[in-house]
Order: sequence, then structure tokens, then C-alpha cells
Amino acid sequence: MLRTSPHLSVHRWRNHYWIPASHAAPHRVQQDLDATLIRDVGPALAAAGSALLDQSGEVVFVRRLDLDYALDAAWGRDAIARVTAGAFTRSLCRVLSEPDSENVVRFRSAADYLAAYVAARAAGTAALPWFFSTFEGWSALSASAAIRSALADDLETGRAALTSLGSTALADLVEALTDGDARQLVDVLAPAAANGAHVFADVLTLARELASAPPPAPLLRCAGLGVWLLATRTRPVSAWPIHTAVLIMRVLDEAAGRPGMPPFDRLLAMAAEDQHTLARVAVLATNGRREHVERFARALVRRSATPASSVPEVMRRSTRFGGLFLLLGDLLEIDLDHATAGWPTLRGTPALSIVRLAVLALSAGGPGGGDAIVSDPYWRDTFSWSPEIDAEAVT
Repeated sequence: MLRTSPHLSVHRWRNHYWIPASHAAPHRVQQDLDATLIRDVGPALAAAGSALLDQSGEVVFVRRLDLDYALDAAWGRDAIARVTAGAFTRSLCRVLSEPDSENVVRFRSAADYLAAYVAARAAGTAALPWFFSTFEGWSALSASAAIRSALADDLETGRAALTSLGSTALADLVEALTDGDARQLVDVLAPAAANGAHVFADVLTLARELASAPPPAPLLRCAGLGVWLLATRTRPVSAWPIHTAVLIMRVLDEAAGRPGMPPFDRLLAMAAEDQHTLARVAVLATNGRREHVERFARALVRRSATPASSVPEVMRRSTRFGGLFLLLGDLLEIDLDHATAGWPTLRGTPALSIVRLAVLALSAGGPGGGDAIVSDPYWRDTFSWSPEIDAEAVT
């Protein structure tokens, strides 16, 4: 509904004719002029107005533009259209040279205009200003549905509008969104994951960023928390890491509310320092198994009490199962491609990737060795496992 290319549009045109009372057929003059203005003024305005349009991207609304000019009813259609377009252009230039007022409203870009609209809907403004008539098709929708529709209508403009919101407007928007609309916005506005993208690496990086700058406490329980994450990132993050980070923050927030547990900020900081435990929490959270998360939250507390390496584990992107690299050559020589041909995917992950990591996990041996391999973020990224897959899903 929002056009982003340079254009000139007139919402309503009203004519008032002053015709001498002595004229033999004043109504005929009115009919002829109306027909000419309807048929021919549009193209003439487009030609005359093109010189007024620039590439700055500025969006300008003029509520009322008065034209006062003389026409000769004996003129041809082209002449009438040309004179009318000239009067329109002169009047518009005069109005645009004046400062902003109730009659003239300017936005620096289409994204700023869109941001102002979604901010007004999120704030619950009862009567929207006249210059939001572009979005009147969404006036009957709830605030959440209107915000989702507006931001998703043009993805590039929607992303720019979302990231331009101030902290107060963004908080209002996050609180106004329903869970379904928030999730859909993240899915469509977040950039697509690149081929070979490391989902767990992105989750770990996101956790580290959030540990240093967590979301405001009132937003932790809002359905639109994922949209807040998307809007406040300084680097591109695809949808899966954002959804997973939201789940992690919610389960850690729940754990923080239990007796004897540290506050949420501290739990999140601990998680960002412990990539293996965080990977397990991510798998559990993604699969909705929140009843097990408290156990890992307490494990975070215990592990944080032990001396840590001077280099944070999340920064090293290494694995404690280094010896298994010696088996990769043998693993690739096994004809698993043929053996798994025609097998279905598991939650978006090819059967070949699942079987290869499962074979490697069985080779790890020892108590819990296989489960530890499956929870290791390095190996999950190496074999491109979806965050939804845990050991139970494979067995």
C-alpha cells in the first residue's frame, strides 16, 4: 500500500467554476470542463510534476492546495489541461517553500513515514492524523495485525522503519504485538540464512551480545521480544537464532524467578560464557522441554563457581572432542549417501547429516559421550543440525 518510488498523487480534486450569469449554457461549460479535467489533467500533471520530484526519498503531504486561475471555454482540451497543470505546479511550489504546518507535513523517507504510522498504532492513538490515509485499508485491523501488515508490505522499507524506531516507540510496538504476528515479522524481515550458516554459532554470539546489553525487563515477557531483538541488532541475524534466543531468555527468566537462583541478567551472562551448556539449553528450549531447563540453569551456577579460562569458550569456537577429527576421513569414506538415499529429513535436517553425526557420537564412547557430542555446538554446526533436533529425536 505504500509506494516508495518518486510519484505525485492527488487524493481528491474539487472544482468551483465562476461563469458569467449571461452565458447561454453554463451547465454545458461545467460538463465540458469537468470531462476535460478528468481525461487530460492527469497526464499533464505527471509531465509538469516530474520536475518537482527528486531522488531524496522525502515524503511530503499537503492537506489542501488552492488553485485560482482563468480558463477560456473555447480553448482546446490540451490547452486547458496545460494551463491547469501550470497553475497546480505554481501553487504547489509556493506551498512547499513554506515551513511545515498543519497543512504541510514532511518525512525524510518512506521508512520514516511507515515508522511514524506503526508507532501511532502501537501507542493506541484513537484518531490517526489525516496524513496516514495511505494506510486506511488497515484501519479495521487490530494494532498487532496492522503493524505486521504495514511492516511486511515492503520488506526493505519495513526493515528500515523497524530499525529507525526510538526506544519508547519500539517498546510500545513490542508490547502491542501478538505472538503469531511477532513470529511472522521475524520470519519475513530477518535476512535469510546464508548457505552453510552456523545456527548455533549465531545463537552463541547473540547470547554474548545480550549478556552485555539485555532487553529491558518489562519486554522479557512480551510476545514481541523477537522483534525487539531483530530491531536492535547491528549485524544481520537470521530468524532461527532470534527465535532460539527468545526461548532461551524466557526459560532463563523463568528459572531466575525460582528460590536460590541468580537474577536473569546473571544467568544470561553465565550462559554466554558456557557454550556447551547453552547449546543444551537451546535444544531443550526449542523443543519445548522447559521442565529440564532448571537443571541446566543450576549447572550454569555451579560451573561459574569454577575458575574459567582467560579466553571465553564462546570466543574460541573449539570442541573438547578434538580427537574425533581423526575419524572424519574414515567417516566420509563410508557410503552413507547410498544408505540414506530416500530417507526423510528430520525437522529440516537431511538424513545424511544426522547419520554422520550419530555415527561420530557413537564413536565418542564413554558415559554420556554420545549425548555430549550431540549437544556440542561445534559439531552441530559442522554437520548443519537444526536446533530442533536433540538426542531423543534421533533415537
